[in-house]
Amino acid sequence: MVGAFPGQGGLHWGLSLPNRGILFGAISVGELLDLARAGEDSGFFGSVWIGDSLLDRPRVDAIPLLGAIATVTKKAWIGVSCFASFIVRHPIELAIQWASVDILSGGRTVWIPCLGGGVARELDPFGIRRGDRVARLVEGLELIKRFWTEDKVDHEGRFFRFREVSVEPKPIQKPRPAMLLAVTPDDTKLTSDMVDRALIRALEHADGWQGADTDVQHIARLCRRIRHLSREKLGNTAFPCSTHVHITIDDDRARAWETSKWYFRNYYPEDFIAGAGTLPDELIQKFHTWGPPEECARSLLEYVSAGCSLVIVRFAARDQTAQLKRFLTEVAPILKEKAQDTRGFQAI
Repeated sequence: MVGAFPGQGGLHWGLSLPNRGILFGAISVGELLDLARAGEDSGFFGSVWIGDSLLDRPRVDAIPLLGAIATVTKKAWIGVSCFASFIVRHPIELAIQWASVDILSGGRTVWIPCLGGGVARELDPFGIRRGDRVARLVEGLELIKRFWTEDKVDHEGRFFRFREVSVEPKPIQKPRPAMLLAVTPDDTKLTSDMVDRALIRALEHADGWQGADTDVQHIARLCRRIRHLSREKLGNTAFPCSTHVHITIDDDRARAWETSKWYFRNYYPEDFIAGAGTLPDELIQKFHTWGPPEECARSLLEYVSAGCSLVIVRFAARDQTAQLKRFLTEVAPILKEKAQDTRGFQAI
C-alpha cells in the first residue's frame, strides 16, 4: 500500500509543462523551470508534470528534466504524464533513474506510465513488437515494484531473465512511489470485455487511473466503469481517477483557436492530414478547450464532475508564462469557488 499521492482523498490540480515545446519555441528550459516554481508558489497547483516520448515525439528527456524540476521546487509533487516510453526502456535502468529523482526531490515523485503510441518509429529501433506492448508493460511494472521493495530479485519472465539483481538506490517513498496507469480504451469501438481488460490492468498493477486525449463524456463513462470494477475487484470505489487536458485562454475565441492550432501543429506534426497543415478540428476539440477564462473554467469543472480527483492542465499556447498568469488570476478563482474541496499541494 503506497502513501499519499495527488488525487487521493480530495480534488487536486496539476500543472503540465510542455518539454517537447522546448524544441519548437513554445518554451525555453529556463522558462519551464521558472513556471514549475511559479506553479508551486501559486498555492493552487499541487503538482508539476512534464511529458515523455523518445523517437515518436522527441523532447528534452523526462528523467533528467524531472531531476532539474526537483531542485527548483520544494513541496509540489512532480511526475510524468504519461510516461510513454516505458516499454522501450529497460526496467533495471528505469528503476534506478526514477529512484534517483525521488531522492533528489525528497520523496515527491508520482509516476503515470502508459503503453505509448505503438508506432513503428518508436518501437522498431528497439526491436519491440506492437503486439507485445501490454505484456511488456505488465512485466515491467511488476519488476520495478520488486526492484524498489526487495534487496535481490530473481526473475524468469517473457522478456527479462536474471538472478540476484540488486537495484540501488531505493526511492525515499516507502514502500515505493505511487503509479497511476494511463489507459483510455475507446468504448465506442471496442467490446465491453476489451474495455474492462484495459481498465482492470490499472486496478491490478497501479494505484490510480488516468484517461486523456478524449472528451469529457468518454472520461465520465470510463470513470464510472473503473469504479464499478473497483467495487467488484477491490471491494471499494475509492480508486482515484485523473485526466490531462489542454486549454488556451483568450477572450477572442477565434484568436485562441488559431493559437491552439499553432501549438498542436508543432506538437503533433506526424498526425497531420496530408497537405492540410493542421490536425482535424474534431480531434483537437475532443481534448482541448479554448476561449475566455469562464469557458475554460467551466470545461475543467466538467472533468471534476465526471469523477476526476486529479486534473492536470497544460496550456496550448505560444506564451506559457502569460497563460499561467491569466489562469491563476482569472480561472483558478472560479475553480476554487465552484469546487469547494479543491486542495493545494499536500505536504510530504
